[in-house]
Amino acid sequence: GRCYLDGKGVVLDPSRGASLIQKSAAEGYAPAQVDLGSLYWEGRGVSRDEEKAVEYFRKAAGKNLPEAFYLLGRAYEEGRGVPKDGKLSLEWYLRGAEGGDPRAQSSLGVYYFYGRNVGGNRMEAERWFRKAADQGDGEAKKFLQSYY
Repeated sequence: GRCYLDGKGVVLDPSRGASLIQKSAAEGYAPAQVDLGSLYWEGRGVSRDEEKAVEYFRKAAGKNLPEAFYLLGRAYEEGRGVPKDGKLSLEWYLRGAEGGDPRAQSSLGVYYFYGRNVGGNRMEAERWFRKAADQGDGEAKKFLQSYY
């Protein structure tokens, strides 16, 4: 499915790629559920449907996939496919960050730095930014550079 989405080794065909990923997602493969949710989020190979995207992120989160936790946090932070809710966003980011997802770690760092739905705590923010930066997260690296 990813090959068709990216045109790697085959002719680029986002619809066919989405169809193949949908088959894996239907069989319960959590990474495919995240991929399919992301396709619905972006409207790539399928019609854009943020509520359906969140549905697939929840399925993957039910299998403890940290990337899904991050994506649910982002959905609640931005109010995409779900009502905007900073507290739920924080909870999902925390689960993703503790599970090792660098984007969730970086997002959690922002929450601690600016005191969003948590008390401002620069040391805690730095800790999460460092974890994300150590995994190559560019946003966390930029934030640490500007902080120092």
